[in-house]
Amino acid sequence: MKKAEDVAILMSTFNGADYIEQQINTIRAQSYTAWTLYIRDDGSTDTTVSLIRQLMLTDQRIVLCAEPNPVNLGPARSFMTLLAQTEADYYLFADQDDFWLPDKIEKTLNVMRRLNQHDPNLVHTNLSLADKDLNVLVTSFNDVAYDDVQSLLLANDITGCTVMINRQLRELVRQDCDIPCMHDMWLGLRAVMFGNVAYLKEPTILYRQHGSNVVGSTTSKVAKVRTFNSPAEKERLVTTVLTARTLLKRYGNHFSAAERQTLLTLAQLGQVSLPRSLWRIKRNRIYKHSFLATASFILKLTLNYSSLKSNI
Repeated sequence: MKKAEDVAILMSTFNGADYIEQQINTIRAQSYTAWTLYIRDDGSTDTTVSLIRQLMLTDQRIVLCAEPNPVNLGPARSFMTLLAQTEADYYLFADQDDFWLPDKIEKTLNVMRRLNQHDPNLVHTNLSLADKDLNVLVTSFNDVAYDDVQSLLLANDITGCTVMINRQLRELVRQDCDIPCMHDMWLGLRAVMFGNVAYLKEPTILYRQHGSNVVGSTTSKVAKVRTFNSPAEKERLVTTVLTARTLLKRYGNHFSAAERQTLLTLAQLGQVSLPRSLWRIKRNRIYKHSFLATASFILKLTLNYSSLKSNI
């Protein structure tokens, strides 16, 4: 009988006592059982760690990666640190507050197996949005995924808690603990550049929305309009610029001439005048996948350009 692939589930926790036991129990209930859950606590001050230790007594597959002097790294660096320290065939990323559907690992792994395992690969899936009590708000969050370098830079559609990567992608990024964006975006960019990204449009988790989310989602059009010049949108623009600069600096020779022009245009936002940036965006055809989404991006850029110049 073929040996089951070893799957590492990586979870970074921070003050997650409200939901973590329920989340871990959904992992324990998975149809695919050859997994180990590696948890790194990012400096919790509530009962998160004690809850984890209690759960460890009931399941040896739960491992707390304790540190003598834990430091708060933030989610991206915490997840990348866990990834660098863990050996497995495949890796999944788990948030502390979501709800995994019972066949999440199995279905994601089935998609992964269809890819060339000599390549660095990433599989991500659709999700259902739910409120804090797990009442489903939106059944399908993304029916289509746009996973090319430009799309990921402008609007990353890879949600980390749905992601599986293989050992080859892990080896490619294991030294990348200091990254300019969230870990899911970085893993997606590296996979697109050097391997493959696949999307399962079937939801595999309930993505819980509550007041403590580090990264949340909203479906309200009015709410989205109100956020156009919010600190969060300014931060997203800064992330786009810094990530484009990092890609050019580290991997500039990997891209075609047209791709380098796109990266250069995004990397120089805030360094040249707004009219020149808008002209270069049009000339290099830096668009999103609908007229409305592109218009929204241009409006956000225009509203926040002076802030962008002062923050980069």
